Amino acid sequence: MKLTTQDYLRVVSPCLPSRLISSQYVAWISRVAEVLPPSSNFGFECSLASPVPAADFLVAVIPSDGSRSAWAGENPLAGPPPETDSDSAWKSVQRFLGAWSHEAALAPIHDTWLEFDIAEPGSNLPEPSFFFGFDDRADRNHPDLVVALVERLLTRPMGERRRQKLLSCFSALPENGLIFQVGLLLARPTDEIRLCTRWLARDEILSYLQRIGWGGSIAELSLLMTELAPLVDAISLDISVEDSVSGSIGLECTIHDQPEGRKRVDSFLQYLVARNACLPAKKEAIFEWLGFSTQESDESRWPTHLLKASRSSSVEGMSTFARTLNHIKISFESEKPVSAKAYLGVRHFWARRVAGTLA
Repeated sequence: MKLTTQDYLRVVSPCLPSRLISSQYVAWISRVAEVLPPSSNFGFECSLASPVPAADFLVAVIPSDGSRSAWAGENPLAGPPPETDSDSAWKSVQRFLGAWSHEAALAPIHDTWLEFDIAEPGSNLPEPSFFFGFDDRADRNHPDLVVALVERLLTRPMGERRRQKLLSCFSALPENGLIFQVGLLLARPTDEIRLCTRWLARDEILSYLQRIGWGGSIAELSLLMTELAPLVDAISLDISVEDSVSGSIGLECTIHDQPEGRKRVDSFLQYLVARNACLPAKKEAIFEWLGFSTQESDESRWPTHLLKASRSSSVEGMSTFARTLNHIKISFESEKPVSAKAYLGVRHFWARRVAGTLA
C-alpha cells in the first residue's frame, strides 16, 4: 500500500478544534490528502472573522522528506496522484514537480506548496493553486527564472505589459529585499501572480509599494503598521500582480516561538478581536490547536513506517508532529475593514528529550 498525506493528517486531525475546522471540512480535506504523497509539512488556512468553521488545505513538496521524489515517481513508498486531463492545472503542476529533481534550471527552487480551496467534493479532485519558493536566507532574486516558470505553469506566454510589471516588482526592491515565494492561483478564474516578500522594514514596505505603483492609501497603511509593530516580530508583504498591482495586499504577521510567544500571540489576537477581524471563539480555538503529537501519546494512529524508523538504531529521537501557528495574514485594502486568516502548521521532526520536555 502506498503512503499518503492522509497517513499524517490522521495523527493530528483529532486535535483540530471544531470551532476552527468542522468535522465535515476535515472529511473533505482527508479526501484530498488520501491521494497526495506523504508530506512532513502541511497546514490549514482559516478565516478568523467568519463564523463558518472552514479551512483550505496546504501541502508542501520538498526534497528532504521524500515528497519531491514521490512526485517524480522515484519513491518506492509513495507516488503522485493518478494522471489527470492534459489541459488541467494538475497536469502543469505534475510536470513541474516531476522535472524539479533533475532539471538544472529548477535548482534554485527551495520548496513548493499546493493549496486547495476546500468545498463540498464533486467527482474530481479539486485543482490546486501552486507556489514555488526560494531560500529566504539567499542573497539574490531570480526575476528571469520567475517569468519563465510562470509562463511554464500557465502553459502560455504572459502579455508584455504584465511581464514588465512583474519584472518591475523585482527591480524596485530595496537592496536587502527578497521575493521568496511566487504563487499562481490556478484553481481560480484569475491569472494574477502572488509575490511574497521578505526582509523589508516598515518604511521600506511603504516606499516599495509607492515605487511599484500600488494605488492604496499609504497613510492608512502606515497607521495600521504602526499599530502592528509592537504586537508582532516580523511583517512580510504579499502583493498580487496582473497588468497592475492589486489594491488588496497581505501582511503576513509572525511571532517567534519563545518563552513569551504565547502571551504575545494572545495580545495580537485580542487586537484583532477588537478590530472585528477575529471571533473570540476562534481566538481561543487557536490555543487548543498548539502543541505536539508524539508516537507515545498517539501510537494507535501513528504511521507504521515512522514507528519502524523510530525503533531502528539509525534514528535518534521520538517521532513527533508539531502543531503550530505559522503566521496570521492581515488583508488590507484602503477604506475597507481589515480581515485576518490564521495559517495553522503541521511539521514532523525527530524530538529528543531535554529535562522531561521535547526539543
